Amino acid sequence: MIVTAAFDLDCGIDKFHRENCWTTEGTNATEEICLENPLCCWDSTWEGVPMCYFAIGPTTTTETTAPVTSPASVKQMTTASSDMSPAMTSLTAEPGLGGNTASSDTSPVMTSSTVGLDFGDNLDRELERILSDTENSTPQMLSDLLTSSIQDGQENITATLDKVLSAAIALSGGARNISTAQRVDEWLNFYDKLLNISGLKTVSTAKMFLNSSSQVLIDELLTPNATINQSAASSVVISLEKYAIAMATTLLSNDQTPLVLSYKHNNFSFCQTGATSSECDVTNDYVTSSVDSKIDSYQVTRVAYNFVSDAFLPSAEFEGSVASLGSPLFSVALHRDEEMLDSAQINLTFQKTSDNISICAFINSTTGSWSSSGCTMTSQTPTSASCSCNHNTSFALLFLHSDIQISEQEEQIFNIITFIGCGTSITALLLTIFTFLYLKLTRVKRIVLHLNLAATLCLGQIVLLIGNTVATGTVQCKVIAILIHFFFMASFSWMLMEGILLYYQSVRAVAGQVNFNVVIAFGWLLPFVIVGVSLAAGYNGYGQDRGCWLSVNNGLIWAFIGPALGFILINLILMVMIIHVFMKLKTNSKGGEWLRAKRTIRAIVVLTPLLGITWLFGVLAVDDSTKWFLYLFSIFNSFQGLFIFILHCLRNEDVRKSFVKKYRKSVNGMGPFFSTIAPSSGKSGSTFVKTNTSHFTSTPRMPHKPSW
Repeated sequence: MIVTAAFDLDCGIDKFHRENCWTTEGTNATEEICLENPLCCWDSTWEGVPMCYFAIGPTTTTETTAPVTSPASVKQMTTASSDMSPAMTSLTAEPGLGGNTASSDTSPVMTSSTVGLDFGDNLDRELERILSDTENSTPQMLSDLLTSSIQDGQENITATLDKVLSAAIALSGGARNISTAQRVDEWLNFYDKLLNISGLKTVSTAKMFLNSSSQVLIDELLTPNATINQSAASSVVISLEKYAIAMATTLLSNDQTPLVLSYKHNNFSFCQTGATSSECDVTNDYVTSSVDSKIDSYQVTRVAYNFVSDAFLPSAEFEGSVASLGSPLFSVALHRDEEMLDSAQINLTFQKTSDNISICAFINSTTGSWSSSGCTMTSQTPTSASCSCNHNTSFALLFLHSDIQISEQEEQIFNIITFIGCGTSITALLLTIFTFLYLKLTRVKRIVLHLNLAATLCLGQIVLLIGNTVATGTVQCKVIAILIHFFFMASFSWMLMEGILLYYQSVRAVAGQVNFNVVIAFGWLLPFVIVGVSLAAGYNGYGQDRGCWLSVNNGLIWAFIGPALGFILINLILMVMIIHVFMKLKTNSKGGEWLRAKRTIRAIVVLTPLLGITWLFGVLAVDDSTKWFLYLFSIFNSFQGLFIFILHCLRNEDVRKSFVKKYRKSVNGMGPFFSTIAPSSGKSGSTFVKTNTSHFTSTPRMPHKPSW
């Protein structure tokens, strides 16, 4: 039923064009209060909720002198004001019941309800004008319109904000020819100003604000052909987190029940809990989040983005490398009201979008750049990665990109080479170790170094193959990473000792021999020192990135690359000096250039696997044009054990002499018949002739000659 005021008014206005009618008390809670205003009507059938609304079209501004007694007098005191700007409306709007009685009887004043009468249609018309000219309209126009139109009265502010925030969504992505970064900056200024409006802190307006701000800001970043940068994207993420925190207290009120708001591009979740509660843990398709804190009571606000896009967060520099988003972004903040709390451990498990090298990172709210400080990768599998961080902010996995792009097919080829090469090398190295021990050659200095090198290289490759079957981030993976680091550092150390011994036996032969005990001591001491320092400085960096190896994101990988390059460069210098001396020998000085070149190449081939020079191929592969160096690196280093077995075991002079000596001893022990005859071939076929074998038991030791 529709009830009119004391005099006859036309209340038959389309429901969808009605404007709330505000009384002097600022409420329309009852019919009696509503009808105190002569321009208002009361509708008790408004979708089950009674409504107080203006009875005449809200296209005029009414100046009234008290008292208003008839519709005629109302009509006489109304003037068209369709050209009045919102700013003028705001400046002329004052309470209609203030001042002394005499003044009110003689001077026209605007009541709050008559301002509302003009404001409703004027706001709609101004919004329509702004939205019809997207090439020239700006967020600042909406801000000015809102500022000039807001009046006292909570429900009126709600309706006004609803219209303006909806208009903001429609205006976003306009046709103005400016950069996306400028658009984002304008919208951030617009929403920052709205935060200062007291009427925004209601549940309904807070939800409208979060919906509008998240949709508009992200839509601007996702606009086709958007020209954005890291700073603009970071500003959006940081601001949305700030807006969510500002609305958290209003949305939660005194309710302990977690609240989740799902919008177009993201979800906002709010929770208030104590230190032992797990109600604020979050799990969705992209991330699992939990918080550990000793604070008695706090609020947790999260912003979960439901997409991964290079347009949203473009590739950016991260600690000298190019990085891109490897998971949906996830913001977490612990706070009490709007006071941030950092006394907590935030645990996150992201679902990975690729099996690339990934690191835990966050957007620094001060600089807007990515950082990994305070975050640790606790575990990692091909499909997920878990992080633990000691501060609030917006987190994500970052994928590090190399200048060398390896396809999935190429990676399979490298894996095949590694498995075949390492399997072959392990077998060859075991044969090398067995040969040296079986022939009891541990008194020969070069053989002792070969034995240590073969043992460490063999163990390193065995552990490397085992590591391919262990999940990243586990304790087992960490142990394997440490063992691989140690055994390969020991291998490089023994390669260096090989180079030093060769240097003293050739270049420094006249000056005297090196102290062999010192060589043995340093061969084992150097890897212990290197790995020990690495463990002390970056224990958490073992087995955390892709595979059971040293971490890339915190620089621990240089605990391997640095010493390895140092060993190789020293050996390279020693090899040049050794070959130079070798080519000056009288036996090599004779003959033509071709013969000298052949002997030089043979010397390089023999020394290269022994001194680890092939590892330089990995350094030479710097981009896609030099990718073929990776194939050489993979082949030569996987088969390094095989090369050592062939060149420094089978072709080793000491090994061959000892083997012949051991063979002849075994033949002598088989009896007089086999010890005194040897096969020979004559005209009539196979015959046996008597031979004297006594001189084999005292074969003189020949001085060492290079086997090449």
